[in-house]
Amino acid sequence: MKETPKNTPKQAFEVSNMVFVKGGTFDMGDVFDDNHEDDEKPVHAVTVADFYMAACCVTFEEYIMYCF
Repeated sequence: MKETPKNTPKQAFEVSNMVFVKGGTFDMGDVFDDNHEDDEKPVHAVTVADFYMAACCVTFEEYIMYCF
């Protein structure tokens, strides 16, 4: 049985077109200390929650249907 997304898309989209992406935690920033940009430091942990994503690209027409 297919799991239903918590935030289901509007009726214009099929849930079957969505794929589950497992969240996780990763270190963001200059972990190798080879880039001297200030906006990449300090290295910090980022956690992303589980989410659903369309399996295929969304056309402009599909996006417009979603908006209304």
